[in-house]
Amino acid sequence: MRYLIELARTDDDRVQGTVSREGVEEAVTFSGWAELLSLLEPESRETATSRWPAAGDTRTWAE
Repeated sequence: MRYLIELARTDDDRVQGTVSREGVEEAVTFSGWAELLSLLEPESRETATSRWPAAGDTRTWAE
């Protein structure tokens, strides 16, 4: 699995940006290292579906 991570520092020295996952059209925004790491952690199928919506994909994980 590939991720594209765009990082920026805020004026108060926090990290924020977006994470795009291969095969998913929409990027997910984050603010802070902990939130970024949580996006990169392995997750259950239910959590992955809610966090990384696949545009136009109506299949369920059981299919």
